[in-house]
Amino acid sequence: MAIGKGLQEAELRAGIQDGGHVRGLIVVARGDGDAAEYAIYIRTSWTRGYRILRTWRDKDDRTFRSLDKLFKLPPTFGYHAPITVYQQGCVELQKFRGVLARDGGAKGASTADTAEHSEPEASAEAPAHMLPTD
Repeated sequence: MAIGKGLQEAELRAGIQDGGHVRGLIVVARGDGDAAEYAIYIRTSWTRGYRILRTWRDKDDRTFRSLDKLFKLPPTFGYHAPITVYQQGCVELQKFRGVLARDGGAKGASTADTAEHSEPEASAEAPAHMLPTD
């Protein structure tokens, strides 16, 4: 599958049907309080790096106003591992290949060019902001 602007749910379902799987998810909180929206970045077995979840016909980023609703989506794709939530602009996001610059990814990062940025190395300690998916 070619690297595009993002990943739509239909593409994700098709990739899983073809034998692929979700390797990781990170969430970016855009804003605070009641005005917050949450964007999902997905790492799959058939693409490099993370790709932002997009709406139908790739019109916009797929965002959620509630973490409760967001956390119901990953199990539908067979993902049952921890999900880390980062605040937009967090410097840690620069470590993830494919995170957009507008969310805190490395400057010059775009969904069309995700090969420049490497995955973070595994750490013995989980981030303090890691949330359970249950």
